[in-house]
Amino acid sequence: MRALKMFHVLGGLLVLTSCAPLDQMTSFVDRLAVSASSSQTGTQSAGRLTATEDAMFSLQLNVRDVDLQYGDKLNFTAIRMPSWLYLSRDGLLEGTPDNDDVGAHDLLLKVTDFAGQSDELNLTIIVENTNDAPSVVTGALGHATQDKPYEVQLEYADIDIAHGDQLRFSGLSLPGWLNLSSAGRLTGTPSNEDVGMHEVVVEVSDSGKLTAQQSYVIEVKNINDAPTFIK
Repeated sequence: MRALKMFHVLGGLLVLTSCAPLDQMTSFVDRLAVSASSSQTGTQSAGRLTATEDAMFSLQLNVRDVDLQYGDKLNFTAIRMPSWLYLSRDGLLEGTPDNDDVGAHDLLLKVTDFAGQSDELNLTIIVENTNDAPSVVTGALGHATQDKPYEVQLEYADIDIAHGDQLRFSGLSLPGWLNLSSAGRLTGTPSNEDVGMHEVVVEVSDSGKLTAQQSYVIEVKNINDAPTFIK
């Protein structure tokens, strides 16, 4: 019969004990690794572990085994684990999640002793999003033509859109005939006085106030106008 597992918090440790007879007992004791050299270690809150996108996650799995004093050997394996994590044979769980890993990950880990006795541990790691700066990816704006409506939708790249990020465009430098909407649409109708080259500088900002700028040069081409007598 499988051992009954119980969670409790002991001095800052997340502890899982196995209520089996002492001569069969192998139990996990999860301790959150603390390392000054790590950019990120596992953190435990309300029974869950959290990691942060693009930061190193490290968790040392400790085991209570009464037979270790008699030379028992332990081996850690992962039955279910996300690809961004690595589990060493001695129980060190490490990895750096990226933007695609944001969200909840369920793990099933196993420790086995020399005699084949084992215990399993279920863990959930929540990878929290780190805001990434957006970028404007539109190439050249082409040219505008005198007295004709001009319209271009600026394209952007933002990997945090999937996590609810919102963008806003603004014009840092625009000719008088050109307007830019907050959604990134350039519109306007140049006149004869606007014929020539114009500098355009746009900025896109995300919900976390990270920004990116892009500069362009747009040419307004002339349309021949009929001459008129001056009376």
